[in-house]
Amino acid sequence: MKKLLSIFLVAVLCIGIVPNTASAAVKISKAKATMEVDSTLKLKVNGTSKNATWKTSKKSVATVSKSGTITAKSEGKATITATAGSKKYTCAVTVVDSNKPKAVEIEEEDYSDWTIFQTDDFDIVREGIKNGTVVYIEDDSYLVSPEYFNRNIEPLLDFFREAEEKYSNKIQRNVISPDAEFVFEKEDKDNADEKAVAERIRDIIENEKATQEE
Repeated sequence: MKKLLSIFLVAVLCIGIVPNTASAAVKISKAKATMEVDSTLKLKVNGTSKNATWKTSKKSVATVSKSGTITAKSEGKATITATAGSKKYTCAVTVVDSNKPKAVEIEEEDYSDWTIFQTDDFDIVREGIKNGTVVYIEDDSYLVSPEYFNRNIEPLLDFFREAEEKYSNKIQRNVISPDAEFVFEKEDKDNADEKAVAERIRDIIENEKATQEE
């Protein structure tokens, strides 16, 4: 009986000291990540010796190399997927751009009498941006104070309207816009009559500018 008990105790001890060879849980190094534009992040799949293949859901936002290195491209969200064997592991990536100009949040009570004005000619609003009477909103949109609009923009629009009234009917189309100086480049016009009208209006604009400068 003692011999059997001794054998049993030895067996129990042997079981107790056998190392745990169960593999660790397989998982991706990051399940979520926030990245700045142009930054990189190295991902890996831990707990397996199998080579992982990598894929991105949106290349315009984030790309991923064969070795699992993410490169942030532009603002947005993308999912990076690693496949190891028959298993898939994902990382949700959010790309931000801290250097992007912030759009102004307009409070109606502060700018209720200001005018939204759109132009791709920055020279028209340059002075106002400098002195605070014009505020950039987004894209080609600006918020213009009444005094700046009345002094700088309204006379320009009036002049364009007057020129349009005088000359556009000759070619049966409107040829004046807030970007008149660019619209009326002669080399951009295919029709000879339209070229002549455009050239004449450009002369008027240049003469008006010269008069104002004097």
